[in-house]
Amino acid sequence: AGFGNDLIISFDAIAAGGQDRLDITGLNITAATFAASVTIADVGADTLVSIGAADSIRLVGVADATTVTVADFILAG
Repeated sequence: AGFGNDLIISFDAIAAGGQDRLDITGLNITAATFAASVTIADVGADTLVSIGAADSIRLVGVADATTVTVADFILAG
């Protein structure tokens, strides 16, 4: 069971000065499975993080999806 579809406003993907991170430890995604489990894409002026077939997080106002990387996530050990 996942978390559905969520929106986050004012997400800070830039490492300098206090980066925000998305905690997805409950989904058992590790560094080894991240690339196969998570898709990060531009959607207009936002970035859409899709996890599996049913879960997504829209980062409102993050216009450049390339700024969101594995470093922006807290992963399972």
